[in-house]
Amino acid sequence: MKTQVQPYTIALKVCIKLALLASMASTEAQVLVFNNASPADHYPTLGREEIKTVVSRKFPLQGMSAQRSPVPSDPDMSAPASVSRTDPVIIPPMLPASNADQMARRDFPDQWALLNDAAPVSPFSVNSANTGTCAIEPQIDPLIDPALHPCASYPANRIATQGLRYPFKAIGKLIIKNDAGQITDTGTAQVIAGNYLGQTLIVTAAHVIWDGNDKRVEPHITFVPAARDGVAPFGQYDWDKAFLLSNYTNNTNVFAAYDIAVLSLRNNAIGQPASRYTGKLGMHWNPPFIMGIMAAGYSGNGEGKGALLTANQTQSFRWPLTPEQCPDYSTGGDDQVLLMGSDLVQGASGGVWLEAFRPFKDTIGNYAVSVVSQGIICNGNTFVQGIVVGPRFTTQNIGELCAVAGCAPSSVPTP
Repeated sequence: MKTQVQPYTIALKVCIKLALLASMASTEAQVLVFNNASPADHYPTLGREEIKTVVSRKFPLQGMSAQRSPVPSDPDMSAPASVSRTDPVIIPPMLPASNADQMARRDFPDQWALLNDAAPVSPFSVNSANTGTCAIEPQIDPLIDPALHPCASYPANRIATQGLRYPFKAIGKLIIKNDAGQITDTGTAQVIAGNYLGQTLIVTAAHVIWDGNDKRVEPHITFVPAARDGVAPFGQYDWDKAFLLSNYTNNTNVFAAYDIAVLSLRNNAIGQPASRYTGKLGMHWNPPFIMGIMAAGYSGNGEGKGALLTANQTQSFRWPLTPEQCPDYSTGGDDQVLLMGSDLVQGASGGVWLEAFRPFKDTIGNYAVSVVSQGIICNGNTFVQGIVVGPRFTTQNIGELCAVAGCAPSSVPTP
């Protein structure tokens, strides 16, 4: 027998659906685009000591709760064609131009002269105590035991020639200045899109470039790929546009799941994009939770104190705590973030988490799956030592940004 639906039942369903759509619209993440107001012919000229600087006035590893914003409600959030919100998306890397180093020697001769000088080649002890197991303070009854998530730490570009090789050369330092010309923050970013002729795109943590007080992108941002001991072997690059998610900018806390920013870079004074010299990293969206990871950033601890690129060999894992154990980290789903054992601190914000790390030669591997976002504080004052959180790259965060910025794949290769 067929059930007859009463008119008032249909009307009620319509009202409920409209209410749900309205609530979805209010929580859906939007991509915000910010433009650099400086003249197009402005080219950064940071000095060596400025590039060596490590400053962090808003690095959340030591003092912010790791809350997350709710999962966006729109089920169709600009996922690439024929790909669901959970299907793996693999975007292949790109090696630099075959003559990239020769071009750089020609284009930046003063920097290569400094790089090859005897003093900066080995400015730090090769027997550093900071090379080896990550230095984590012993803890009593830790909420997450770092001993179960060990990592190895080493300077990735102590030897000058190592930092000039792919994929390390695609990772660089961000220098943030205020309108008075003072350095107010530093971080890390990496090239994720570009070619030998067009514009370059980099990815970092949103909190590095976002001024939460004035609700704007920091006005003066310079990217220095492969920076080493204050030397810029592949030049310095001004930003052009910045792409952030409203789920991040609309909140007062640093939400790790949306702590991602993509920036387009202006070409240098001779018209060359950064990616011509550096190549680009691949990306893996919607990755698994347990992966071997090489994470890197210009961390203020370790050898070089931010003048060198510090790398961690580690493993990622999924959020393991209950809301009762860590009420400061109680919103959103556990599939939005990745965790890893790490000793990276200020200056490493925005640094890449690479899956399938294959240095120096491969175009298969070197997939970015996250960036360094923050540490964890539970119960108001319990700092979880030796664990770092990053946004898990998904079609809901990096996919949204890339759909607008231009780093989304036109077709989706098979993983």
